[in-house]
Amino acid sequence: MCSFSAPALETIQVLSASDGGAVLSYQSFVQLMGSSEALTLIKHLDISGARVANQDLQRVLEACQSATRLAFRATHRDQVRTGILKYIRESIRGRLRAPGVQKIDVTVAGWIDGRKANPSVMEEWNKLKALSTSFSVPGEFVFTRRFGC
Repeated sequence: MCSFSAPALETIQVLSASDGGAVLSYQSFVQLMGSSEALTLIKHLDISGARVANQDLQRVLEACQSATRLAFRATHRDQVRTGILKYIRESIRGRLRAPGVQKIDVTVAGWIDGRKANPSVMEEWNKLKALSTSFSVPGEFVFTRRFGC
């Protein structure tokens, strides 16, 4: 992503990981947009095909505070994603309060049956699932604006 800059983007989509195993960093997203402030313009963030370290994913999700469609990769064994799921759960109400936002879509790609999952991951997963207005496998959550939200 370092070969160009697009500060007016509203969508970032990375659907397939590179063969070289490169990991995208928060700084890669800032460089693409031209500044960290420009990340607030992102409405659709689909990085389900990218490898992103947990700390960088957290920073990207926090920076893309206007995003109403979020997709990233995690597995039921991925304990480090517990904080990401918690952040999303805690930020949903605030995202739904933004003007004109009626729905937030969150997709967790790569999620399989959670019977072998780490307990903390499953706890956050279930809390997120309970907060959503609809849920489907493999982890597509929809949150809609409810009266009083």
